Amino acid sequence: MNQRDDVGPTGGERRPAPLGLAALARSAGAMAPGSRSLRAAGLVILVCLIVLRFVALGRTPPGVYVDEASYGYNAFSIAESGRDEHGVRFPVFFEAFGEYKSPVFIYALAALVKVFGLSIATARLCAALFAAGAAVFTALAVVEMTQRRAMLLPTLILALALPWTFTLGRFATEAVSFLFLIAFAWWAWLRAVRTGSASWFAASWTGWGLSLFSYGTARLLTPVLVIALVAAYASVLRRQLARCAVAAVPAVLLALLYSTWAVAHPGALSARFYDISIFSDGPGLGKAVARFAGNYVRSFSLDFLFLRGDSNIRHHTGDGGELYLFMLPALIAGVAFAVRNRREPGFRFALASLALFPAAAAFTYGSPNAIRTVNAVPFIVALAAVGLREIFTRFGERRGVLAALTILAAVEIAGYVGDYFIRYPARAAPWFNAGLPQAVETALTRRERTEGAFLFYSPAAFRDDGAWVNQPYITFLFCGRLSPEVYWRQGLAGFRIVPWTGGTATPPGSVLLVKSAERLFTVNSTPVAIPNRDAIPPGSRLLQEFPAALAAGPGVPMYQVFRTP
Repeated sequence: MNQRDDVGPTGGERRPAPLGLAALARSAGAMAPGSRSLRAAGLVILVCLIVLRFVALGRTPPGVYVDEASYGYNAFSIAESGRDEHGVRFPVFFEAFGEYKSPVFIYALAALVKVFGLSIATARLCAALFAAGAAVFTALAVVEMTQRRAMLLPTLILALALPWTFTLGRFATEAVSFLFLIAFAWWAWLRAVRTGSASWFAASWTGWGLSLFSYGTARLLTPVLVIALVAAYASVLRRQLARCAVAAVPAVLLALLYSTWAVAHPGALSARFYDISIFSDGPGLGKAVARFAGNYVRSFSLDFLFLRGDSNIRHHTGDGGELYLFMLPALIAGVAFAVRNRREPGFRFALASLALFPAAAAFTYGSPNAIRTVNAVPFIVALAAVGLREIFTRFGERRGVLAALTILAAVEIAGYVGDYFIRYPARAAPWFNAGLPQAVETALTRRERTEGAFLFYSPAAFRDDGAWVNQPYITFLFCGRLSPEVYWRQGLAGFRIVPWTGGTATPPGSVLLVKSAERLFTVNSTPVAIPNRDAIPPGSRLLQEFPAALAAGPGVPMYQVFRTP
């Protein structure tokens, strides 16, 4: 080991036990470097970031995206009946929208729904808990890897403030469960190697095994990461091979469960991949390789990581990159430090994981993609945290450099958070169908006031940001918390909910849900409202309307609820 770099070993030597979860809250302040005032400031920042991760989850971002509704309703159905939306009892994977959703997030959400009930806030709470948990385990992994408890607080702050996961941790997406399991499995592995404990090896292997059931890209990346992990620790594992191998039984069983299910349902888990893969149009080998290489390189670009980020406003706010600019010198310093200490297996694995992070996403269109590359986050945060320590150590006498970096960090974090809660909701509104959940809830409530009344809806009211009619059924099920048992037997018709076109006759007293227009944008980003062609039955009475934005205004489409004559 390079003693000059003063890093603790991760190769199995016994040291005083580093911080565990039980001591996290009471010890964080004592682990922050510097004076008491700096530690106090760090703790205040930490508390603020935790609050910001969880505040106003039901309102920001505004609306409900169909995937959020799908996760939420399937969790509700499991909590209520032990079956999914199709009546399958405790499924291994959840069929929805012609594909299969992973179970880890949905079963975790089912537990929260059992306690708090079904709502968009509950669905997003699950994501927020996974993302915050990933930040905690990443910080603990850095403590284990460096054997420096003082790394805990700054790493936690960095992980919780990160734009990449701040956005993804505030809307319901299964990808954050993959992020959580990577961070947990990595931390548990580091503890296992240091202590030689079979229990910690088993915990780590369980995390890696469960990750197969967390997100689509995990099914490609987890085997790659495990191979990189074993290769990095090969010399260490020779001394602990039997213990590690026996402890791997949970991962083997989980892999067998996954394989058995995949064989029994051929094509079920790969159908979505083929739809979005670079092979979907049957390119030649040369073109496919060029696409893969281009996607791979763009995932490391300054544009994606530091300047613009993911162009999908559900995945990213559209303000800045996935990382902060102040992290660029920190990441460079951290990578350089890890390269100098590459004899340490922990740093070898971190470097390999960073290099491999786009390996699965590069096979898909729409790359770089923040969700499909979320596996990069623990390793980027870890290396950046190590790099920040290097910078502060090596430039300790040059206060101007440190002050400039600190000011840049403070300005960037404050600017990002301010934009997220003040300006981002308006940008996100059409991406999350703002106004539609309230319109659906109102239509259902109004329908119930007339016994036996029908609820008709225009498919045009359920167009998403891509102008496709996107799964109306799941929005009704989620917003209405409708009975799973009735839906299994009769579908939406069992609730007297029927699609409507202008020529459809409506029984007297029916409720009708429509959208007045679609908001499109010209090449110079000027919004234009194109009226829908729904012919409202003569004599219908407008009951209520909701803007498809944060507020009504010129050119803003309206969701409208009518009572037909």
